[in-house]
Amino acid sequence: MCGRTPVSLAILACIAACTVGCRGEKGAKITGVVVENGQPVQISAKERVMLSMVPVHKDEKSIKANPGADFKREDATFIFVGPGLGLLPPGDYKVCLTVWSRDTPDRYNGQFSPENTPLTYAVTHESKQEIVIDVEKKSVTRK
Repeated sequence: MCGRTPVSLAILACIAACTVGCRGEKGAKITGVVVENGQPVQISAKERVMLSMVPVHKDEKSIKANPGADFKREDATFIFVGPGLGLLPPGDYKVCLTVWSRDTPDRYNGQFSPENTPLTYAVTHESKQEIVIDVEKKSVTRK
């Protein structure tokens, strides 16, 4: 007799399935900073930040990525998060930014909305990518 119970075999099967599924995730972990006038953008305690990447060419993988960012006001850094371990599939994305408070609808008056943003970034196959979003220069560059 092998000594393996049905329960232990079920646990092994779950671990194997999770391992195979995790290895199948492809994309890049995107981190960075938002700058204005050469410095990290200043966000007051009253302001909220919405930073996202919208796929230019929508397909099943890019839509599933749901790339919104976890933004840190202290140093204006961010990391994109979402399903699939927070990985963004390779492809072209529009970078969208809104900074608002109860008193102001958007500090940038919609110029970085999904419809208007001039900010774009091409996610490559490299697993980790660090970018700088410069709102003054209206550019996204790789560090």
